[in-house]
Amino acid sequence: MPPRSRNSSQPAPEADPSAAPGTRPESTASVAPAVKPRAAGGARKKKGTRKPPYVLLPVLVVDETLLLPHMSIPFPIEDEEAARVVDRASRGEHRHVLVLTERPILPEPDGNSPNGAVDDDGELRALLADAISEAAAHSGIDGDPEWIPDPEPEPQEFELCGVGVIAEIA
Repeated sequence: MPPRSRNSSQPAPEADPSAAPGTRPESTASVAPAVKPRAAGGARKKKGTRKPPYVLLPVLVVDETLLLPHMSIPFPIEDEEAARVVDRASRGEHRHVLVLTERPILPEPDGNSPNGAVDDDGELRALLADAISEAAAHSGIDGDPEWIPDPEPEPQEFELCGVGVIAEIA
């Protein structure tokens, strides 16, 4: 009878009929130790390698500007927020900033125009107002026509581009 401590998933060794009774049969097949599967990457990482530390960079948001790597441009500091970003970067060890571009979000086409484009009434109104005032000046009508202000423009929303450029402050 095989010993009870044996794993039931492994088959018991068969008894050799030529062996003497009371002796244990010797195993001819060697059992390989269980091998842990390797990660998908294959090679192991060296113990001495570490991940580079994360770097926090000040972010400078610019309007619709095309920046390419290794490009040198003079950048005007027009507001206090940009001045703080540049000041913080200049005090840092590496003097880097992350430059992100923002662009306006265009409204969805309503289908009011025949080609599906968004109608811009502001530009058309300005052209018509100029044409009417010139026609009134040439026709000899005295007096200025009553001034009607343009309606307030709707606040425009902006989105940040998904890719930025790490720039060095000189």
